[in-house]
Amino acid sequence: MTKPIAIALIALLCLVTGCSTNKSAQDAQAELCENLARLKTSVATLNSMNPDSTVGDLKEAQQRVRNAFEEVKTSAQTLDSDRLKTARTDELEQAHNNLDDAVNSIPDSATVSEGIASIQDEIAVMETAREQTRSAVNCTQ
Repeated sequence: MTKPIAIALIALLCLVTGCSTNKSAQDAQAELCENLARLKTSVATLNSMNPDSTVGDLKEAQQRVRNAFEEVKTSAQTLDSDRLKTARTDELEQAHNNLDDAVNSIPDSATVSEGIASIQDEIAVMETAREQTRSAVNCTQ
């Protein structure tokens, strides 16, 4: 079989079987919902730091929030443009950036308890923004 014929057959096969890498709207929504649930868990972990936690624990929790947010952001970009507009991801991104900045601004001299106390407002705003996004895309979790 010649190369052009093989390529044509592969292309035809993809057309017939649906080799598309595009996600369905349902799949995109499900992935975003799963990632929003992971973000909720990572923010809860950050919020659950206690006097026995170390600065390392705090930074690790911060990194988990960053990673979870990036997954949310990536999966939100697979939504169609109308759904993306209603998902309110801009507010979520702003809340994430504010939380990240607040954690980064905790002075080295602060205790973990003082650090966590200083970011409570940002954690609450982050959770509110996450909940609004979850609601806007009709997630059940």
